[in-house]
Amino acid sequence: MFDIFWGNWAWIRPYHDEILAVATAFIAIFTIALVWVAWLQMRTTKIIERAYVSVRPLGIETFRTKDNVIGLLSIQNSGRLPARKISWALYRDCDTDRRRKHFPVKKSDFVGNNILVSGGEIIKGTGPIPIADFSKIIVQKPQVYVWGAIRYHSGFGIWRRTLQFCHRYDVSGVVPDDAGMYHVPATEGRHHEYGNSSD
Repeated sequence: MFDIFWGNWAWIRPYHDEILAVATAFIAIFTIALVWVAWLQMRTTKIIERAYVSVRPLGIETFRTKDNVIGLLSIQNSGRLPARKISWALYRDCDTDRRRKHFPVKKSDFVGNNILVSGGEIIKGTGPIPIADFSKIIVQKPQVYVWGAIRYHSGFGIWRRTLQFCHRYDVSGVVPDDAGMYHVPATEGRHHEYGNSSD
């Protein structure tokens, strides 16, 4: 047995350096393959598990004090991890242009530091428009825009993600109810062609 082993070793010994080099190359290739697989798994995990925030229109309503009109929206998390450090900047405006393209968002306007669990929602309202002004404005400017941006941590990485959204309501012919209040249902809200993006 020893003779067989020694005989093989004697044959291998002259090629020791070459065999070692080939073995090292195989180990290096295998290590790179393992790193690549681990990277792919981490990337897939981030895609599947991270928080995904979206914004849904909830209509235009008269505020409970009955003197202002606000645009309502729902911030939702459809991902698996909680969305953390959520902040928002919300705007509203009336316009004549159904194809408006410019919807500015200022960093200084962001407020909030909330957490939104998977499947949860936060209901927010835009700045108010006095109801007396609203009834006059929409006659000339019947396109009501509700837009803004949401910033949040998705559960991976150190940087906040940003979601920009824009909803449009055509309120042509909308009149207040018998109590003088405006109610434009969520079903009238449309995701506008412009002003929507995410990273």
